[in-house]
Amino acid sequence: MLGERAVDFDGTLVVENSTRLLEREMFAAYRGRSRRVLAWLFFGGGSAYVTGLSSVIGRVVGRRIDWRFVLFLLVTRGRFTQDVGPMCDAVAARLRLNTRLRGVVTSEGRLMIVSCGCGPVIERFIGCSGIDAVVVDASDLWQGRSGRVSARLREPRDKVAALLTIRAREYVTDSLGEARLVARNVERSGVVGVNVEEVNGLYRVAVMSGGLPSGG
Repeated sequence: MLGERAVDFDGTLVVENSTRLLEREMFAAYRGRSRRVLAWLFFGGGSAYVTGLSSVIGRVVGRRIDWRFVLFLLVTRGRFTQDVGPMCDAVAARLRLNTRLRGVVTSEGRLMIVSCGCGPVIERFIGCSGIDAVVVDASDLWQGRSGRVSARLREPRDKVAALLTIRAREYVTDSLGEARLVARNVERSGVVGVNVEEVNGLYRVAVMSGGLPSGG
């Protein structure tokens, strides 16, 4: 077994949504002609339209990735005046550990992070915060030779697969819907005694006996 304690990242291990902060950091390094319009769409009065469009795309396509971030990279063409590494560093330095997690995770030891957030940001946060944690599954973010930033994003069902693989005894998230999704899939795999409980405003999926069965 790789580990027994798994946690979500955004809103769970840290207070903030790291991808939203990364968008702002990237936009500060964007110099396209449509900058004023995009500022209104993503960070001003038009953000509700972007959120609504993202939800529609997700339903039509049948994938629950972060479509807002996909749209952001599309309209900016992933081209910025700064390398993606320093931008990820800047975001990681602004993230704050979520004190609500204390008392929710039931055992000591290394945390297994299973997240749809961007892996490079999470890795940098682990490095600068000094917490005992490892990224098991997260979205990929990279910069090609042309300088364009691209991403391969994860979704909740990818988290489920990762949790089945590491056979965690518990998983903590800030989303009740995600907690229920994980619990349903664990039960379908044949585990009896899966419980979802709210603690300190977070949701813990606990396997009462043993860990999750291996996903193969």
